[in-house]
Amino acid sequence: MNALNRYVDKSFLIIDDFAEFRSSLKNILISIGANDIDIAVNADSGLEQYQQKHHDVVLCDYNLGDDSKDGQQLLEELNYREILRKDSIFIMVTAENSMEMVMGAIEYSPDDYLTKPFTKQTLRTRLDRVYQKKTALNSVLTELNKQKHESAVNECNELIKARSKYTVTCLRIKGDCMLRLGLYTKAKKIYDTVLQQREIIWALMGRGKSWLGLGQYELAISDFDKIININHSAVSAYDLKAEAFIALGEKQKALETLDQACKISPKSISRFRLHGDLSVDLTQFDKALISYKKVLSLGKNSVVLKEEDQLHYFNALIKSLATATGSQQTKLTAEFNQNLLQQKKLNKENQQFLICLNLIKATYCIEVDKEAELAQTVSDIAIQLTKMSDSIRGFLRDQLIHSKSHYPQIIESSKSISDFCVSNSVNENKALNILWANEQFIKGLKAEQKKQNLEAIKIISEAYQAADFNLTIALKLMTLIIQEFEAGAPADKYMQLFEHSVRTVKNLDPADQRFTLFRKHLKSIKTILAR
Repeated sequence: MNALNRYVDKSFLIIDDFAEFRSSLKNILISIGANDIDIAVNADSGLEQYQQKHHDVVLCDYNLGDDSKDGQQLLEELNYREILRKDSIFIMVTAENSMEMVMGAIEYSPDDYLTKPFTKQTLRTRLDRVYQKKTALNSVLTELNKQKHESAVNECNELIKARSKYTVTCLRIKGDCMLRLGLYTKAKKIYDTVLQQREIIWALMGRGKSWLGLGQYELAISDFDKIININHSAVSAYDLKAEAFIALGEKQKALETLDQACKISPKSISRFRLHGDLSVDLTQFDKALISYKKVLSLGKNSVVLKEEDQLHYFNALIKSLATATGSQQTKLTAEFNQNLLQQKKLNKENQQFLICLNLIKATYCIEVDKEAELAQTVSDIAIQLTKMSDSIRGFLRDQLIHSKSHYPQIIESSKSISDFCVSNSVNENKALNILWANEQFIKGLKAEQKKQNLEAIKIISEAYQAADFNLTIALKLMTLIIQEFEAGAPADKYMQLFEHSVRTVKNLDPADQRFTLFRKHLKSIKTILAR
């Protein structure tokens, strides 16, 4: 189509809370030929309209008002729920150019971003560039929209044979598809080919992710360090480097790495969540409390906030409160009581969450020596557990494990609670053997390569039990068990391991390629867990 008319038949969606800017931007779009323009004043309206129409171009402001999700959270939800089409153009618009705002704007990879104010020519130039690229890659994007990553790779190969000007982009998409399919060796070969020519950040990132998938954590760290040396603001490299350090048992190094990442881009829920978890593991409870508060603040309107986030905040708050003195202790006590009451009101229909809140109250009573109140709270928990009719949910299991591991008197002082834990396989945290787990994982991968799936499951399950926080091991175990269940394995075989591995994998950031594997298997996961 003639460049002058290319936007005549395209649909546009403007999402902005300021009427003046909406009107100005609409006029600019009309002046470049757009006819089909929809308007949304907040994220919820934008999400609803996009779901109905799947606009060709979305221009979304970053800050959409105090009572709305921001633009980053909207993009996060579009990706998390797999609503955003690969052939749609999503451009983030920001009124600020601070590092925090820019990094937040690009955290979930919009096609481009613009800083207000901008001219008609600037917008046209950015739109044209992305439009031309997506048009040339249409056959690939069509397959990606269908979640057919193997077919997308084939389409990329055709474009590469035709010497497309977007050959490098095709290689990048091929590598990404291999990662999403869990084919880490094939992905690495693609990135190696690119890196033989020169060191490019996306290829180093892809190879680092491949090394993670293959359990080669030191090699992954080496690639992530190369990225950071090239661009110290490449925040994803810090995140993945921290994951590699965790897999190696180097939690202090992981925390220090995330300290840097959180300063560069303080807008990621998953980053602060992990930062809080590491701080707890290293008994830095005041630091953990700050991180969990940040998670709750960022998650106010986010689709990825979990029940566990609120519980982790309370657990850290109690630890900080127990070591505080004077006015600081008074302040934290008031914060605890106020928020506990608020959560009970907000979650009055969530039976299992209310049990967790009472477990937390019992923990508080132990830390501040309120014996009479502790006895009543334990009695309340026992009654609640007896009345519970649904299957135990992950967050309640975790809170019970936390109590059993750190405050065993809560469990031991009530036969009803003890019996419940036994019947639901609630066990205290075990000592981890991380290096042995890594060695076992490599052995398991070799067994899988030889098509010895049962042996691979046996070895990798041992690795997972020795390091159940490891996302790479959990994902591989989950995938192998699904294959066995689909091949007819008995319902009770591997079930407990499967449930645990799924809960670990659910912690993946939706922006992570590995999350695609989880989503791909979601139907099978639900079917298996319903048995």
